[in-house]
Amino acid sequence: MENKLLPALIVGAGPVGLSTACELKQHGIDCRIIDKKPEATQTSNALGVHARSLEMWAGMGIVEQALQQGLKLQGITIYDQAIQPLITLSLEKLLPSAFPYVLSLPQSKTEQLLTQHLASYGLTVERSCSLTSLEQSKDYIIAKIKHTEGSIETINTQWLLGCDGYHSSVRDSLNIQYEGNDLKQEFIMIDAPLTWQKESNKILIFYHPSGITAVFPMVDSSRIIIEVSNDKSFNANISLTYTTFLSILQNRWPFEFSLGKERWMSHFFIHERLANHYRFDRIFLLGDAAHVHSPAGGQGMNTGMQDAYNLTWKLALVIKEQVNPSLLNTYEEERRPIAKKVLNSSNQMTKIAVLRTKIAVVLRNFLAKNVFSNKKLQQKFALQISGIANNYRHSFLSKDYVKNSCLKAGDRAPTIIKNKKFTLLIAEDCLDKEKIIRLIEINYIQLVGWQILSINNEQYTLYQLNKSYCLIRPDQYLASQGSTYEHLKDYLVRFLIQ
Repeated sequence: MENKLLPALIVGAGPVGLSTACELKQHGIDCRIIDKKPEATQTSNALGVHARSLEMWAGMGIVEQALQQGLKLQGITIYDQAIQPLITLSLEKLLPSAFPYVLSLPQSKTEQLLTQHLASYGLTVERSCSLTSLEQSKDYIIAKIKHTEGSIETINTQWLLGCDGYHSSVRDSLNIQYEGNDLKQEFIMIDAPLTWQKESNKILIFYHPSGITAVFPMVDSSRIIIEVSNDKSFNANISLTYTTFLSILQNRWPFEFSLGKERWMSHFFIHERLANHYRFDRIFLLGDAAHVHSPAGGQGMNTGMQDAYNLTWKLALVIKEQVNPSLLNTYEEERRPIAKKVLNSSNQMTKIAVLRTKIAVVLRNFLAKNVFSNKKLQQKFALQISGIANNYRHSFLSKDYVKNSCLKAGDRAPTIIKNKKFTLLIAEDCLDKEKIIRLIEINYIQLVGWQILSINNEQYTLYQLNKSYCLIRPDQYLASQGSTYEHLKDYLVRFLIQ
């Protein structure tokens, strides 16, 4: 194989690596993607796809296929030990999105979907390929990979993206610290068909005195998770069996049910880790290679795919030499604080769920029923776990030249825009619109696309344009808001070009 300079090498072909490869190819960047496993994931693993990730998939053009294969979970109900509902959340009423639900889609199907999308660009995953060494020079990386038959290939690549999970060989080779703790609670889980009389389109959680039990429905099965830290009927030194799981579930679950044959079982602890850096020169960490946390809230895979969505457009523009390479510094600046926030919130959700002392349980249940019933609190929670609340307001790339009572630079764009360039929405009553359009057409036509919106246009109202413009990033976040030619020129030169 000719040893030419490759623009990007992706290590790891889970949902994060596949998303990274798809986005780079969609931006017109050549890349290769390798994975040490001989085949794709065959089990459900990461299960829930949140609203913000579905919006990302809409931008990629694959959301309809995902919706056809998954199950829309419309809400969450939490019961106390007296089988009384403590919390009932209806996501449809809380999420301002075209996708106001959690899509229950097994990771195996997510990977199939992304693999097929990647194949449409003519790229396939190179399996049974492991990274053996890395060496960085000023202008490229020398990566050695071992193929299944034992041969060693040297790849010279401009950039390397580590999407290789919790046990990342990329992160280890860089000696980047992966700081955090392991929670002491133990859990068992099973994927199996569950038949009962309750809702099949909601996440159901039961606070049992012996530990939390949760059910996550799927199209033709259910994920059941049980905390067994203090369950004397569970012996961690003996392999988990279907009979053991069923016996524990029968003692825990308060509703009549029948459980079909298991498709997957696991016994696990919760790891919480955050890399102290996401970048080392020409190498980046994404997904579980950079952060891992409690499954509470189902945000792990989603956070990783959002890492990919954030980084790839920046990397593509740098590879094409259309922007200053310093743009890549904003990846860690924007994404690491979000991972830290997810880690903290999922940790708190887990600790609340596994409370044991009588006083703590009574207080938790009282607050859940009497305080968390507040719709504003419910919406804040829903916006957070869905990813819709995440923003980059404090990013170097976010700059407002005019005030907007609704949106700020760095906020999620309220509409889905299928454009891999920056998108400039210009109000028809913007006084400088002609000068602004000429600026784009003469100097930035490869970087920015534009639309003129009439006063009666729905987007004019959503973005509260009022004689102004709004510049939207390729990952569907607001970059800047302004009203004059000078505002836009200043932003493009100062934040992207210099």
